[in-house]
Amino acid sequence: CQFSDIRSHPDLPLEKHLTQVTEIAVDLLENKQVSFPSLNLTREHLKELIIRAALFHDLGKATTYFQERLKTGQKWPNGEHQHTGLSALLAYKPLVTYCKKNNLAESIALAPLMAVQFHHSEFKKEFPNDSAMDARLKEFKKEILTLPLLRDAGLTDKIDSINPTEIDCNFENLFSDMSGFSDEQKIEFRLLFLFIYSLLLEADKAYLAVKNKELYQRNPIKVAPDIIDNYKANVFKHKKAKINTNREKAYEEVLAGLNALDLNNHIFTLTLPTGMGKTLLAASWAIKLRNK
Repeated sequence: CQFSDIRSHPDLPLEKHLTQVTEIAVDLLENKQVSFPSLNLTREHLKELIIRAALFHDLGKATTYFQERLKTGQKWPNGEHQHTGLSALLAYKPLVTYCKKNNLAESIALAPLMAVQFHHSEFKKEFPNDSAMDARLKEFKKEILTLPLLRDAGLTDKIDSINPTEIDCNFENLFSDMSGFSDEQKIEFRLLFLFIYSLLLEADKAYLAVKNKELYQRNPIKVAPDIIDNYKANVFKHKKAKINTNREKAYEEVLAGLNALDLNNHIFTLTLPTGMGKTLLAASWAIKLRNK
């Protein structure tokens, strides 16, 4: 496969990096059991959003400014060499269009868009346009747009009509539209963003650190559900202190409720005084739940 001279890193063509990050992002998703029912996201929707986040995350590196920075280390005073804002700008239309075509709330596009914009920094409510954006667009190397994966994801070579100010306004509108979300949808949206964000960060560094992607396949480790029970029976069998009686009472009460748990709810809390054995109890509870 032939690659252009456009680079994401000094020794890595941009096309290859985008393809690799997309591959590992999809592989990582396969090992995750997540769902966002209140947002009407299917597994396929989630996969397609993640593919687009991975494909577009470094697309803003295809500018004369960034390529020169890779070669010489030069920085421009207005940040023309920076790439994440341009990446988000280019990703906007394909992601919003995907949500529209699949009858999803357009605001859902903000989750992958924010992951793209802030994958090199902390998140803040900030829009992609800045004083150097017009210069970046002018110096964008359009030959990268011939990459089939980008076209399949909805990006065309008609980027001359992109209006950064208009897209900033559209970002603001997407945030405003979220005011109509229910509390459950707002919580799920936040989790969706954090999930895509963390998965993109992992995938972005994966091939750079380890070339063999099989090493990122995490096969489940079998743990006996009674491993903590056996540990307690062995370690505490000769200890008769009263606190152990209280610990055991709490242990049995919490574990007795396992069978009645609603597995559609994923967040639980355990509140006990210091010294009541929360660490072992939480471990036993989680292992038993895993095997349920």
